[in-house]
Amino acid sequence: MKKLLLFLIITIFLSLNNFAANVSGVAVNSETGEPFSGIDILLTYTDGGVASYTTTASDGSFTLTDIFDGIYELEFYSYPDPVIINGDYFLRTIYEEEITVNGEDITGIEFNIPPHHPDYVLTGNLYDAVTNEIITVQDFQVRMQLDYYVEFFYDNSTENGMYSIDNLPNFSYELIVFENEYYEGVTLDVTIDTLGNDTINMDFYLEPKMGVTVSGVLIDSVSNQPIMMSGRSIKLSSSNSIFTETNENGEFSFINVPPGTYSGIEVTTQDTSYVNCVGCEISSIEVSDEDISDLQLYQKPWVSIHEITANNLTFNPGETKTVKFYIENDDLSYGSIWGVNLIFPEGVTVQNASPFYNEENNEMIFDLLPDCGTESIIAWQGWHWTGIPQFSSTEGNLDILNETAMTEVSLEFADSSSMESVDIFYEIYYETHCFWTQPFSYGTVMMINENILGVDENKKIKNKINSFPNPATDNLTLLINLDKKRKGELSIYNISGQKVMSLPTRIFKKGTMEIVVNISTLENGIYFYRFVSEDLNINGKWVISR
Repeated sequence: MKKLLLFLIITIFLSLNNFAANVSGVAVNSETGEPFSGIDILLTYTDGGVASYTTTASDGSFTLTDIFDGIYELEFYSYPDPVIINGDYFLRTIYEEEITVNGEDITGIEFNIPPHHPDYVLTGNLYDAVTNEIITVQDFQVRMQLDYYVEFFYDNSTENGMYSIDNLPNFSYELIVFENEYYEGVTLDVTIDTLGNDTINMDFYLEPKMGVTVSGVLIDSVSNQPIMMSGRSIKLSSSNSIFTETNENGEFSFINVPPGTYSGIEVTTQDTSYVNCVGCEISSIEVSDEDISDLQLYQKPWVSIHEITANNLTFNPGETKTVKFYIENDDLSYGSIWGVNLIFPEGVTVQNASPFYNEENNEMIFDLLPDCGTESIIAWQGWHWTGIPQFSSTEGNLDILNETAMTEVSLEFADSSSMESVDIFYEIYYETHCFWTQPFSYGTVMMINENILGVDENKKIKNKINSFPNPATDNLTLLINLDKKRKGELSIYNISGQKVMSLPTRIFKKGTMEIVVNISTLENGIYFYRFVSEDLNINGKWVISR
């Protein structure tokens, strides 16, 4: 019985397969007759869906196999990008006749695919629909988007109320003038006809937006003075949020805001100049038919949110040692940490690492993430509450558990006597850092080759460099404490490791020296100062915030 059933199944399959046919032909350039090789040819059902597909051979030939009886469309497929050959565009093309399969092979199809030449220009003016005057005081983004090709478009912008887009192939388009603060946008369908002129003129009449102005100033929450910084993004929240930016005086304006209730205003720029803080958002804004001009929005100056320290800052070239790294909490501006990276330079190889854990109860705080790391980066991720004071809960507070968020990392140091010091960089994130491009806190842990130094622990402690004030504005005072007289150089580096300032090499006396450096030409951000002599390399970190 089983053999009979198997025989019937095979017989039915072979019978069905006998009804399958092949569809073959050649694809050619409709203007030159040359074969079109390496393009995708699809056979699709008339009601949608792909029945078969193939790629043309070097002679333009194609064969679509195992096609059952039915009515189909033959299609040259080029989505999402057109095929460009010798400067001409070849776009999605449907064969002029339907393909009817009725148990027999279909051969000898000549599929002519027309080129679309980029010889056309679309130009015109933008008019105010109320005044009928050309809009010369506003710039607009204009886009020509090919029909069926949403990812292939031509962008342009207006100048003196006029737009001009050239090198357009003849095809059907969607022409978009995007809205701005003052005018509504508009969309039109455009078809470039080869029988028409090479230059097509098309004017737009834009409806002006109607609304009020909502404006204010961004203020430093510590100094209570305007933040004189342009380009900080401000959001007026609603179902369709509105964005603007501060000018150089810290002022911001939302133009033509429709009356209604808005959930709030907040700063969306977060960097190492200023951070959001408690009370720094304005909740619930009621916009009537009158301008609002006295809003005050606050941000807190960024100094240092978290730092990473190490328990042992010395090494011998060629040795493998385990170093404990701790996360220290300096500022509770943000209530959680999500990710941590340690970045090791050439010459240091990581053997293994543990998660960050609570040293007292061995509770894991941040887990290792091998998928986020590289040969030189170890990545951790987790969630750890740091306990912002206005909330009653202090569970997991890094301020209370200071120096208990700890990891052990086994490091192998290259056998090189020239390696005087090792800079281990760190990055700390307040969002999921595998996907978040901007670390919130970052800095460096420096390890010193103790053999080159040749001094005992007590003398090492004396060799240090500090600074004040922190953050600094125009002048920075450096305090250099040395155990003996040294000839050395004092330099300043930005966060990218570029030297931005250097004092001439000189003799530094034993004990403490005070040096004042003019930093008025440096931009806001994190900087490192470093003192280097023949047998010593010490550094420190500070922030410029104006």
